Amino acid sequence: MFFNYIKIAWRNIWKSKITTSINVIGLSVAIAAALLLGLTAAFEFSYDNFHEKNDRLFQAYWHTQQPNGRTEEGSNMMMPLGPAILNEIPEVEAITRYQSAGGALRIGNDEFNATTMAVDPGFFKMFSFPIVNGDTKNPLSQQSNIVVTELAAKKYVKAGNPIGKQVDINMNGQWKTFIISAVTKDFPENSTVKYDFLVPFEGNAYAWEQSKDNWGSSNHELFFMLKPNTTIASFEKHAVTLVNKYFASTIEQLKKDGAVPGAKGHIMELRGMPFPEVHFSNVSQSGGGAKTTVIYLLLAIAGFLMLIACINFVNLTVGRSFTRAKEIGVRKILGAYKTQLFAQLWGEAFIVSFMAFLLGLLLCGSFYSTYAAMFNTQLSIFQLFTPTVIVWVVISFVVVTLLAGGYPALVMIRLNTIEVMKGKLKTSRKNYFRNSLIVVQFVFSTLLITCTVIAYQQLTYLRNRPLGIDKGTVISVPMDPTTDDARFMHLFRNKLEGNAAVVSVSAADQNFGRGRDGSSGTSKVGFTYEGRALKAHWQTTNFDFVKTMGLQLIAGRDFSKAFNDSNSIVINEAMAKTIGKKDLIGLALPVDSARPLTIIGIVKDYNFKSLHQKIEPIIMQMMEGEEHLGYAFVKIQPNQLVNGMNAVEAAWKEIVPGKPFLGSFLDENLAKQYKREERLSQIFVVGAILTIILSCMGLFAISLLVIAQRTKEIGIRKVLGASVSGVVVLLSVDFLKLVLLGIIIAAPVAIIFMSSWLEDFAYHVNITWYTIAAVVIISLGIAFLTVCYQSIRAALLNPVKSLKTE
Repeated sequence: MFFNYIKIAWRNIWKSKITTSINVIGLSVAIAAALLLGLTAAFEFSYDNFHEKNDRLFQAYWHTQQPNGRTEEGSNMMMPLGPAILNEIPEVEAITRYQSAGGALRIGNDEFNATTMAVDPGFFKMFSFPIVNGDTKNPLSQQSNIVVTELAAKKYVKAGNPIGKQVDINMNGQWKTFIISAVTKDFPENSTVKYDFLVPFEGNAYAWEQSKDNWGSSNHELFFMLKPNTTIASFEKHAVTLVNKYFASTIEQLKKDGAVPGAKGHIMELRGMPFPEVHFSNVSQSGGGAKTTVIYLLLAIAGFLMLIACINFVNLTVGRSFTRAKEIGVRKILGAYKTQLFAQLWGEAFIVSFMAFLLGLLLCGSFYSTYAAMFNTQLSIFQLFTPTVIVWVVISFVVVTLLAGGYPALVMIRLNTIEVMKGKLKTSRKNYFRNSLIVVQFVFSTLLITCTVIAYQQLTYLRNRPLGIDKGTVISVPMDPTTDDARFMHLFRNKLEGNAAVVSVSAADQNFGRGRDGSSGTSKVGFTYEGRALKAHWQTTNFDFVKTMGLQLIAGRDFSKAFNDSNSIVINEAMAKTIGKKDLIGLALPVDSARPLTIIGIVKDYNFKSLHQKIEPIIMQMMEGEEHLGYAFVKIQPNQLVNGMNAVEAAWKEIVPGKPFLGSFLDENLAKQYKREERLSQIFVVGAILTIILSCMGLFAISLLVIAQRTKEIGIRKVLGASVSGVVVLLSVDFLKLVLLGIIIAAPVAIIFMSSWLEDFAYHVNITWYTIAAVVIISLGIAFLTVCYQSIRAALLNPVKSLKTE
């Protein structure tokens, strides 16, 4: 009996090649996509879960009410704050400050670049980075200690025991010697904290001497660990006292400027972000991973795809059931039990599902590397063979087989025996269940189409919005950290002067966007002016910076060799408004306690950070000696971009031969700020394409079966004078109504979701009625084309052929 079931099941599957192919292909594609998306989501959610004390780890961040009604959050901290938290807040067991340290490294005669971070001794007490060699108790007890990962030790230290080996680091243009005190186990890919080398924060952090006691300068991140059985709420309660103690003048100034206390009754709050959330945070500089909403979206798309494939399976199997009428009737008359019929029919679904899952796994394995490269995910093919994945695949197979095969089997065994022996299956024209499934399919499809269109519009806006700088004609060149900046700039200017493609050359200590060296960000400075606490972004620049960057002067002048500008600054409009005075040219600001700095120019506001953030005050200071700048900027003639880049690269190779050239146009750097959004857009596009394909495959097959049931009706209508176009409209309109209903349901959901997403940007597009109209037209057009082919074929069929059995 069992083999008879298998033989008949295979015969039925083989007879229905179109519906079987649609079921197998649709389900296998959905399985492959769902697996890839699910593995990506699982990897993202696994970030930092290897830390044993994860539940007690937090990152400190500011939550500040601004005079304009906005709330500002940031993770840049002042150097004295970490020790103050450790000493004055009883819930805190350990802290570590965290900052990128130094430039190039040298071991023996080998110079190289690696990731070096400055941390406090509490780092190893907090984080689970096991020490496998060397000092396991306090490896950063001395300022000259340095810790290295196993991988970095093999790569850079090479042969022999690395403990005790000397490592030189270029810090602020000077080589500083360190001795390797410990080797840590390599961190996993899903780690927010990444490093090759670690050095003690005290004495080695950037601008240590100037900032160690400065409560106005913020330039690093701060992590802390709570004591057992304490809460973050208790920490934040005690933090109020600390903030009021050290930032009283700042709070008072914010009040004078119109800031209103927030929901907790405070203007300036020091809060703690749970460490597992850091990876997903925009507030943390160490964050930058996909937002949790995006990860949940991945899971939702995976669920959508599986649901649509199952809906197709159910609809096609039920829709095709009338062709099995006589077989089912004969089996019933011959005494077959319902359980036997169910077993046979469900067995067919089992075989189709098994084929689909097998093909889906093969597709997943085949496209694994392509998917990982496209979405820049850290996935390994071996993740497919982990016990968790295998268990989920088995569970999914059982659930899909029961749902997609079980329901059609139940429908078919309940058919009236007399009716089925006539070869008929009575189906209501108002098939609510089938129709509702079609609606659900197009709800998901339309939802993703809408999200795709809006995400594309926003990305286009981000790329094309004027920023106030000449991003398309300026080349950013990260200087080699082993080369003296002043010497490099002197030679660099001389090499490029007189070149017809070059307009001007300048330099700064910070890049724009994200350069090829991975650079990004700015630093902040705080100072008191006329009893008011002021804060601004800070950038050190050089001659012709305003001219080179294409900034628009609205008052005063640029930095120039014709003047002694070592004590001069240029500010933007936002800073001018913060100062709140007229005629600011010539005004001295006490930014530097050792010497006041004089305003010589005011530039029109420009976006020096991503469009997620509004333009904030910035101060640019002239660095006459050209030390510690780090980035050269070269403005190129618009019609000489290729020649200009070649000239810049040639000059680089002459000055620092053998060193990699990392020059790039600013528009490339700025575009890299939106990698997360591009990834989201790609997810929407792929998800939309797959859901549309699967939905249309299902719609095509259902229309084929429904039209087959109405063949004689169509023949009669044609005999009575119906036109081809009239028949096409008749057959298509019912399906298009369902599609339109799906659109009506999906559009508001998509608008709400994308409006929330757009709120992450200070500057964004508006969702317009014509965007939604375009989505409606696209969705209806795709659905009409899908149904139209079968409708036209049926309308053109000779009535004699369709009515010959009557």
